[in-house]
Amino acid sequence: MLCGYPRCQFVLPQKVGYEKSGFKFWFVIFIACIPGVICQLLLDDLADKYLFTPVSVAVTLFLGGIWMIYAENKFRNKSVGDSGLNVTAKQALIIGTFQCLAIIPGMSRSASTIIGGWVSGLSTVAAAEFSFFLAIPVMVGMSALEILKIGGMANLTSMEIISLAVGFLVSFLVALIVVNKFILYLKRKPMRIFAVYRMIFAVVVLAAGFTGIFH
Repeated sequence: MLCGYPRCQFVLPQKVGYEKSGFKFWFVIFIACIPGVICQLLLDDLADKYLFTPVSVAVTLFLGGIWMIYAENKFRNKSVGDSGLNVTAKQALIIGTFQCLAIIPGMSRSASTIIGGWVSGLSTVAAAEFSFFLAIPVMVGMSALEILKIGGMANLTSMEIISLAVGFLVSFLVALIVVNKFILYLKRKPMRIFAVYRMIFAVVVLAAGFTGIFH
């Protein structure tokens, strides 16, 4: 059971069969993770090497903002469904494919998955809820990958392990609190303000790059 946002969501297996159980939900989450795992393993080092520059990040931020506005205008009012717990396997695969875009520095994972949700036919609220649940295995997986890159847990000190665990827990709890407010906001307002923020921040990043603040 995951509780607290925006209402209690029961996603543990129940005795009412596969279709109504948490098994189905977490299986769908697993499907959504597959494209991202493949992209991460194949392209992560290349993205960091060739795309992690002020210019490329600024361009991605700016184009991502334009894309958010376009996608919201095109798909938001055509989407249905009010719960991220009712996502189908096909929708999850579409969302997971869009999540691959987050490997590009400057591209937001949450924005990518919400847009993927719109394209697959979800409402903004349902897409945002599913994006939150999808972030759980993503956070765990990314942390595990970084640990493997440095040789595994054996190469971490006790203090580093504690810091990692505390950081993960705090990040999850903060996300749990923030997502409730975010869902309530999305029920009333468009995401355009976040797109505008991206475009403004793109200009800041570009200026910082040219002035030598970022290298």
